[in-house]
Amino acid sequence: MTDKNRREFFKYGGILVAGLSSGPCIAKPQPTELPNLQFLVPDDYRPPSPDDVTYRRKLVRATLQYIEYFADGKNVAQWNEPFARIDFEKRLDRMVSVLTQALATVAKYPVDPAWLLAQIFIESRFYEFAVSSSLAFGPCQFVMSTANHYGLGCAGNRATTVPESGIREQTELIELVDRYEEAERLLRDFRRSGDRFRRIRVADVFEQLVDGDPGVQTLAEEYLEFEKQEESLSLNVTEAKTRYVESVLDRVRGRDIFSPVDLRFLEAFDQRFTYRSLEAMAAYMGEELAKFNGNVVAATAAYNAGRSAAMDRKHPFLRYGRIPGLEETSLYVSRIMNSFSEISQRMNPPAPK
Repeated sequence: MTDKNRREFFKYGGILVAGLSSGPCIAKPQPTELPNLQFLVPDDYRPPSPDDVTYRRKLVRATLQYIEYFADGKNVAQWNEPFARIDFEKRLDRMVSVLTQALATVAKYPVDPAWLLAQIFIESRFYEFAVSSSLAFGPCQFVMSTANHYGLGCAGNRATTVPESGIREQTELIELVDRYEEAERLLRDFRRSGDRFRRIRVADVFEQLVDGDPGVQTLAEEYLEFEKQEESLSLNVTEAKTRYVESVLDRVRGRDIFSPVDLRFLEAFDQRFTYRSLEAMAAYMGEELAKFNGNVVAATAAYNAGRSAAMDRKHPFLRYGRIPGLEETSLYVSRIMNSFSEISQRMNPPAPK
């Protein structure tokens, strides 16, 4: 991308918000001028060509500088290793190549590759084997259902789930996934059965106590029994989830995404750990941007909180979507804004005066 094109992206689509997240996210020294605060990527914006080697090198170098700055001499999160011991350059070179190609071929709406790199940085710190508490796997942190939707086979899939993926069916992992999903279903149904307890007002209970209502004791006993059973079902969910995660990690521990042998294994085991997941991310974000008329903030919020969370069919959110009222999603979007700003500034530092 030329400097002029990048300035145009910033002018119309860049999102640079300072100080919205904790941690060392503000460049030193701060630039004297920041691009205008805009939220829309214009539909005529075109990402850099996959053949633009100069752009790719600049983006890799800028991202490397940001990771090192952000690490601040400490271990990099997810990796639990210092910056110098991780070959980020090799990873970023490959990731930028995959992203620019995907944006040119599969994405329905254009977006700056630097934004997607900032997003992956926040998702996983570029760690291929990252696993979250919500069972999101890989550098782009896809849960199984979303991964399957984009043609990625997952550990624990039946062969018929995503037949085109060529995933290898593993009976043990399928059983663990089934056990986890059944435990989740039982807990969800049980909580629905106890909705009446969630509607209880403390003031009403106190009033009943003052009035000497004998039903209060019965209500309290039922509530305590409900909590006891809910805790037991929650433990079942945690146990099932832990067994699945440990079984998956046992099979990928020590593998190298750049080893042809290990990559073949991962392609047949769980494709979320491979860089095919970056193509899926580009496709996902392209679809969300098209839906929200280029609003990269709403598209990014949807990636974190789910598609329906960022969509509102009422004004004033009908055309451009929204950030849902969730603290986690607000922090997620803010951190990506800041990381995108930091990477972009390092690609195009202000000219010396």
